[in-house]
Amino acid sequence: MLGSILTRQYRFATRGFEIGVQTAHQAVGVAGDVVGAVAGRLGLGNGNGHGEPDAFTGEMVPEAETRPQPPEPRRPPPPEPRRAPPPEPRRAPPAPAPPAAPPPAPEPAHVSSEPELVRESAEPGAEEGAGAQIRIDEPWPAYRNLKARDVIARLPFATREELAAVELFELAHANRKSVVVAAQRALKKASPPR
Repeated sequence: MLGSILTRQYRFATRGFEIGVQTAHQAVGVAGDVVGAVAGRLGLGNGNGHGEPDAFTGEMVPEAETRPQPPEPRRPPPPEPRRAPPPEPRRAPPAPAPPAAPPPAPEPAHVSSEPELVRESAEPGAEEGAGAQIRIDEPWPAYRNLKARDVIARLPFATREELAAVELFELAHANRKSVVVAAQRALKKASPPR
């Protein structure tokens, strides 16, 4: 089936090309006939005057007598135009000298070369190091007193923000697995994929 479709397109293309060639051949024949008729009326015959076969009819045409043409008068060649001298290349301005480096500042006399320890102490609680402290509040009042089944029963009515707060609070504090899983499922339902 596919082969017949492809060959059909090929056949259409080649047939179109053949028609185009035939049309061009006929147009050349008609043009030759018209030129021959015009040449016959003008008394030029069917030839080109050089004893060669006529381009349109293919017949041999005798060579016509040609009159000698007077030679064309020789004209002096035109003077060559004067060319302007090439412009001089532009020179870049000289680069400015780099600014002189300022002299080094003299070292103050009151600075000692060895550091002096003034006091070795720290604020209370700094033993653990510096860091951010995050406090996660309860998602709603009295949340800490609710049992896991009570929290799970309330999740379908919670907003997306409350669901996220429940998940964070549980992960940071009580970490009740059933509440965390229920909060994550509810949050997925409340937040459709984008």
